[in-house]
Amino acid sequence: MFNNRQFTFVSLVIAVLALIWLVSRNHHVQLITAGIAVFLFGMYFLEQGFSQLSSEQLKEYLRRFTNTIPRSLSLGVITTALAQSSSLISLLTISFLSAGLLSLKAGIGIIFGANLGTTTGAWLIAALGLKIKVAAYALPLLVPAIVLISFNQRTIRGCGFVLAGVGFLFLGIDFIKEGFESFSQTIELGKYHFHGWKGLLIFIPIGILITLVLQSSHATLLLTIAALSTGQLSYVNALAVAIGSNLGTTITAILGSIQAHLEGKRLALAHLVFNLITSVVVISLFYPLLTFNNMLADLLQINSGDYTLRLALFHSLFNLLGVLLLVPFVDPLIRFIQWVLPRRKTQDNVIHARYLTKMAGGTSASALESLVRETAHLFHQFQKITARGLVGVPRHAIYSTKPTNEVLRSADNVWPSVKLLYYQRAKTLFGEILTFAATCKEGMSEKDIERIDQLVSVCRTIVEVIRLERNIQHNMSSAILTGARPLRDKYHQLQERLIGLLRGMHHLPKVGDPEDRQRWAEEQKKRLRHDASQDRDDLELLILSNRVDPLVASSLMNDCQTMREIQRLLLRVAKVLLVENRVTDAIPELEANALFFD
Repeated sequence: MFNNRQFTFVSLVIAVLALIWLVSRNHHVQLITAGIAVFLFGMYFLEQGFSQLSSEQLKEYLRRFTNTIPRSLSLGVITTALAQSSSLISLLTISFLSAGLLSLKAGIGIIFGANLGTTTGAWLIAALGLKIKVAAYALPLLVPAIVLISFNQRTIRGCGFVLAGVGFLFLGIDFIKEGFESFSQTIELGKYHFHGWKGLLIFIPIGILITLVLQSSHATLLLTIAALSTGQLSYVNALAVAIGSNLGTTITAILGSIQAHLEGKRLALAHLVFNLITSVVVISLFYPLLTFNNMLADLLQINSGDYTLRLALFHSLFNLLGVLLLVPFVDPLIRFIQWVLPRRKTQDNVIHARYLTKMAGGTSASALESLVRETAHLFHQFQKITARGLVGVPRHAIYSTKPTNEVLRSADNVWPSVKLLYYQRAKTLFGEILTFAATCKEGMSEKDIERIDQLVSVCRTIVEVIRLERNIQHNMSSAILTGARPLRDKYHQLQERLIGLLRGMHHLPKVGDPEDRQRWAEEQKKRLRHDASQDRDDLELLILSNRVDPLVASSLMNDCQTMREIQRLLLRVAKVLLVENRVTDAIPELEANALFFD
């Protein structure tokens, strides 16, 4: 008997062989299916090229042009029209949204715009693809494309992928056009035309099914327009297929969001809602909208018999209608989506990564951005562990304007275990950071890989600090809560040093001059050397005056040294992230203060 994996493999082999046999039975079908394959291959190359070329540029555009719905909508239209792939733009948007680069509102605007921008593909196919011999332009593009793809430089390879994508798209269009032209000479599909609502109910599901199989609304529209141009499909039935293709393309975004952050899933749901509402409205108003489309086509002087261009116009019209209907209701839509997909609470209070998903690792820009944000998330958890476990106060008290002695007086009488806090707030999160960093480096530049490694090193340092805090918590809490006055005063001094360093790090990003930041770091190193000397003198005085037991003095000496090591490691974190900006210089629009302290 087969196991599940073997059964799946055998079933796949049988399905592929059956498909090959069916295709080989008819030369016209061979041409059409070969055209579909080449067209999809071109779409894949085009997506790869724009993905390599535009990740950094798109990241910059996202920051500049997504602060309002009209801007994000325009960005979606323009980028989709250039890339000729709403799937690429949808997946990139989910990727950047998962990395925290975009708000959900901006992402929805881009997705709405992508739906409108994808209609340009129908215009290109109807106006050019089926009216000129595009194969004549395809072959000259493929030779230089293959040469460029052989280069290692990302930008040059991206240009090669784009050229190859365009060339294969042209070849695919030509194959499909030739296949339908020869097909119409031997088989007449006109007898399968359905009129009225019956045609809509039959061909809308056909459009959905074809798009689900091909995973490309562009390929579905190409088949539809080619069939329409040769009379194999009626005008109204072709419009129904176009409506179905819009519904089918939503599945790509949904599949892409499975591994995405919660915000990515919410964006995919918004895409689904947009297409569902648009399709329901268009189907309900189909014949009035068809009349309006014909009137508009007449105004644009599109011939009454040029059904391919009229289909392209209808495709643009009903997507534009969806945008006009839903843009005024973006805020209620967001509230609805957040209600349907609420933020899930983790079990046992275990903190997980917020920004690290497979979608966030889709590009160098989003991977680096998400890792910076997750490092900040880990640093936030460290601050909470430190505040509760070594001081006995909430995190916000550490960074308040109160004098340090007032902060210490407000401490709780019972401190939670640093070990327990580490397992709840840092251990799992740190493991997820390591896993993501190890899997996202493929295709990155050496500089970005170096930044990733530095971020991982910072995270290791933060975890090491928590481990050291765990070592001194018992002695510190016992001395402060129940110890003698001299011992309590010394541990208070250690707390004051830690709070002072954290407050200095908090204000460091506000220091504009890099040299002043460097001077601050040097002053902290000098202070550590001074603290070592002071600790030695204080311990000698306490021992000579018999104010502490020698065994207690030994423990206190170790704890003083551990606290200095904690401060030294925190200075290393500050140097990388806040003094030299080795990592955050890649995202200058994000203030380090907001990232690591707010």
